[in-house]
Amino acid sequence: MRAVKRAREEALIAQYGAVGLGIGRQGDDYVLVVYLPAAREGLAEPVFVDGVRLKFEVTGRFGVQ
Repeated sequence: MRAVKRAREEALIAQYGAVGLGIGRQGDDYVLVVYLPAAREGLAEPVFVDGVRLKFEVTGRFGVQ
């Protein structure tokens, strides 16, 4: 899981316009969580990268306000 995150982090952030990428859980499975700044149309789950499922979560922008 960590190896896939390290190897794919830059590309996934760029591909989805994400503000971050983390490791999370969905049920009993570990997933890569793609943190999005806003909702996007056309993101139909499930999406897998190197056999690891992606979970999309809208969080807004990260940072100091």
